[in-house]
Amino acid sequence: MNKYNWTTIILFFLLTDISAQSDSSMSVGGIYYSLDGNKAVVTKQKGVKYQGEIIIPATITYNGNTYTVTSIGQRAFEYCDSITKVVLPETITRIGFGAFSRCYGLSSITLPESLTLIESNAFLWCTGLKSIVIPESVDTIIPGAFFCCNGFPVIDGIRYADTYLIEVTDKHRERYTVREGTRWIEDNAFSNNYNLQTVILPSTIQSIGNFSFSECPNLSSINIPENVQLIGVQAFSFTNSLKNIVCRPSNPPLVSRLTDIVPYFECVDTEAITLYVPRKSLKLYRQSPVWSEFRTIRPIPRKWLQL
Repeated sequence: MNKYNWTTIILFFLLTDISAQSDSSMSVGGIYYSLDGNKAVVTKQKGVKYQGEIIIPATITYNGNTYTVTSIGQRAFEYCDSITKVVLPETITRIGFGAFSRCYGLSSITLPESLTLIESNAFLWCTGLKSIVIPESVDTIIPGAFFCCNGFPVIDGIRYADTYLIEVTDKHRERYTVREGTRWIEDNAFSNNYNLQTVILPSTIQSIGNFSFSECPNLSSINIPENVQLIGVQAFSFTNSLKNIVCRPSNPPLVSRLTDIVPYFECVDTEAITLYVPRKSLKLYRQSPVWSEFRTIRPIPRKWLQL
C-alpha cells in the first residue's frame, strides 16, 4: 500500500487556487486558461457559467511558473448572461471570436490600452451594454463585433459603439452626418437605403465595411476621407446614380472583392463616374489594378481641398 503525505496534499490545495483540468486548460482564481509558452489565454470551459464581476489578472502562476495573460479566447465567456462587469488588464492584446457573445447582463467592460484586435461576434447580443470606450491602440475590429448590441446610443439615426459605427437605424433619411471621431463603418451599415442622397464622413474614418453603401440607388457622390485604408467587398455596388467619387487618401485604399471574376465595383459604371484624387497621387491611382478601372481620374479641384 502506497503511503501519502496527506498534510502536504491538503496544504497544497489550501494555499493555491489552481486546479489542472486537462493538458490544455487549468483554473486559476476560478478563471480557466490555456498556456502557450510564457503566455496565458482565457479559454472556454464546458459547463462553467461565470457570474457577477470578472477581473482578469495581468499574470497567473501555475506550477511555479508565471504567465502573462494576453488574450480572451474564442467564446471564453459565451452565454454567461449573469456577468455584469468585466475588467481587463493592460496585457490583453486580443478579444477573440464570440468571447462575450450573449452576455446579456454585461453592462460594463474596461478595455485596456494594450488591446489591438477585437474579433467578430466578440460582443454579439450584449444588449445590456450602453457604452464602451475603444482605446486608440485598437487598429482592427472584425465586422460583426458589436452585432445586435441594441443598447448602444443612437445619434441622428445611427447607432455607435464609441468610434465604431454599428448600423443605421433609420433608413428613410436623405442625408446623414457621421459623428466625428468614428473610425470604422460596419458591414451593410447604409445598405438598401433608397432615400440616401448624401453622407458626410469625418476625416477619422479608416475602414468602410463590406456592402456598407450597397444598393443606395440615389447616392450621387461620395467623399472618401484621407485616412481610409480599407474599403470592403462591394461597398458601393448597385449605386446606380453615382456620378463622382472624391478619394482623398494619398495612397490608394485597399479594396476587397468576392472573387477574381467579380469587379471591385460591381454594377457601378466606372466609365461614366469621375474619380477625383490628390494631384500628387494621380499616377498611383492610374496604375492601381483597382482604381484604374475608372476611365476618368482627375485631381481634386482646389476649391474642394478644404471641404
